[in-house]
Amino acid sequence: MTMLRQATVAVPAILTRELEELAVMLRAVKAETAAAAPLDLEAEEQLRSASDLLDQVGGAAGSGEPLEITGPAGLVREALYGLLIDGADALAEACRAYESGAIPLERLTAAAASAQARIGLFAAFEREDRIDRHA
Repeated sequence: MTMLRQATVAVPAILTRELEELAVMLRAVKAETAAAAPLDLEAEEQLRSASDLLDQVGGAAGSGEPLEITGPAGLVREALYGLLIDGADALAEACRAYESGAIPLERLTAAAASAQARIGLFAAFEREDRIDRHA
């Protein structure tokens, strides 16, 4: 079994429910991968890690409290990247809704603030983990 580098990150309370949804999806993907390759020890390890992440998040989501998650750095990054992409998609949708008159400016600015918080969280992780994909 490979020893995976661990990472810990503090997730703001406002993002814990969405992180729980992402953890459910990540676990499902890892379970499919492990089922497709039953002798792949790495796939089994990733499934265990995704299950552990879901256990960490599941109890705290929606509690109104920030959450500290710990897991393999690659899995933690995958979860944070999912939050980032979801926030960017929500901002794009809010822009379209605002432009069509479906939502007020306050909802647009809230979506922008949420996207900015996600970018900040992801960027802090990347800096802490010393990952520079463009170096």
